[in-house]
Formats: sequence, structure tokens, C-alpha cells
Amino acid sequence: MRLRLTCVRRELSGFYRRYLTDSVEGLRTRSKRPKTSPNVTHADIVGKIIYLRQHQGRPSRGRPYRLRYGRSAESSSASRQS
Repeated sequence: MRLRLTCVRRELSGFYRRYLTDSVEGLRTRSKRPKTSPNVTHADIVGKIIYLRQHQGRPSRGRPYRLRYGRSAESSSASRQS
């Protein structure tokens, strides 16, 4: 029972503090969303990435991709013909 009263007292003191600082507006529900996001990519970097993708294209999955994953051009074309 005591723990429950302690939680209620904490909540009430928070509401009271918000009421003293912001009056009735301070008692309205607030968003839980963070005000900033420290891991977001900066806008100038996003712009550079978009520019490079538009002008250079994405990396192709050509010969190096086939060599890395063990598929040669002959085996992939032979499987299509059968």
C-alpha cells in the first residue's frame, strides 16, 4: 500500500510543478516523442548521396559479384537455356 501512495505522490508533485510553471497549459498531455534524434543523417550528406545515385547509378552486380558468390557467367546462362 505504501508503494502505491508513493507513486501517486510523485505523479501529483509532477503535475503540481507543471501547473506552477505553465499554469493550465502545463497540465495538458505531452508528446513522448524525442525532441532530437542524434543518429539521423545530416541533410547535406543525404543530398550528396542522392546526387551520386542519380549521376553515377548504383553499383552493378557484375563480374565481381558473380566471382564472390560463386556464380560464373557460363553457369548462369547455361541454367537459363535448359
